[in-house]
Amino acid sequence: YLPPEILDIIVNEIETFLPSERGKTLYGFTHTCWSWHEQAIKPLYRHLYINKSDQIPLLVQTLSNNPQLAGFVGDIHVQSRDPSFQWDRIAPFPPQASANLKSLRTLTFASEKLVTLQEYDCGLVRSFAPCPSLRALTIEGFSSVSVPTGFMGLAIAIWSMPQLTHLYMVGCASDSYRPRGHISLVDYPERCRDLVHIQVSFLSIIHIYDASY
Repeated sequence: YLPPEILDIIVNEIETFLPSERGKTLYGFTHTCWSWHEQAIKPLYRHLYINKSDQIPLLVQTLSNNPQLAGFVGDIHVQSRDPSFQWDRIAPFPPQASANLKSLRTLTFASEKLVTLQEYDCGLVRSFAPCPSLRALTIEGFSSVSVPTGFMGLAIAIWSMPQLTHLYMVGCASDSYRPRGHISLVDYPERCRDLVHIQVSFLSIIHIYDASY
């Protein structure tokens, strides 16, 4: 037996670990005894780091069947470091799972290698729109070879999240960019009124149309 104050100190120290080590350590912590389980289960689910695509169906099942655990989630980071990661085979989160993510505040999709972004690929991003506490969205390392569909799908996904305050689209690339007539940027103030910070950076753009827009 250890007093809750001591367990808090231990858990706080574990939360400073790297994501992979933090998750493994907290998971082992929850299996020590019941009192330790109660202390570690919330921070275990507070930050979810996913680096294998086959982890997502298991996560969806957990979030759908256990609203209490889903309510602990504050951050979801999906990053394709594993060579077997397949973005095009990830189905959107079902409404039941998304609705249970009542505390989710930050959502990140990152790829270490450029991934072609098609309009239908944004369904996973758009499926988090029902999360009421979602404030920050990061999309990193994606390429829009199919223009305008790739960026249009992304714009629609962002428009479906009027609760966003921070938007980051960084380290991306495109073979062309056609803002006029394809992505109505003037709609952003109306649809995303709460946005206070936007960061957009491209690795490369081969052709730019309507550059004066």
